[in-house]
Amino acid sequence: MTESDAYEKTFRWELDFSLNLGETDREFFEGLKEKRILGKRCPDCDRVFVPPQPYCDDCFARTDEWVEVEQEAIVESYTVTFRQFRNMPEPPYVNGAIRIGDSATSLLHFIGGIDYDEPEDLIDAVSSGTAVEPVWRDDREGDILDIEFFRPVE
Repeated sequence: MTESDAYEKTFRWELDFSLNLGETDREFFEGLKEKRILGKRCPDCDRVFVPPQPYCDDCFARTDEWVEVEQEAIVESYTVTFRQFRNMPEPPYVNGAIRIGDSATSLLHFIGGIDYDEPEDLIDAVSSGTAVEPVWRDDREGDILDIEFFRPVE
């Protein structure tokens, strides 16, 4: 296919739904309202999960112990988005897999607070292993966007 053969087609996908999140997610989101990041610990292998999950994905034990984790985090991987998507921030923006504290899992979220001159500068502004911290919204409602974004630690 040559460049002159390429074309763009716009699609619309509208999804309105509600979801029963269950007690594990409810407790996690309630913690975010109070600027606390909660995880669950596996009683058998001692792994901590943030976001919390009701069962350990390694040994299948029920995770009943809640723990508050430190708000220090590391970028595991990231991407820079240059194209506009519905209900997403104005591009460019960075999102990534964030490992909070000693969690065995990562949380997907925005990475912000980065100064840049040209949009392409964002590609090298973050790297895997970058230390980040949460930036909290003033008006928290008990959802994942109570953390506005994670910013690199100075």
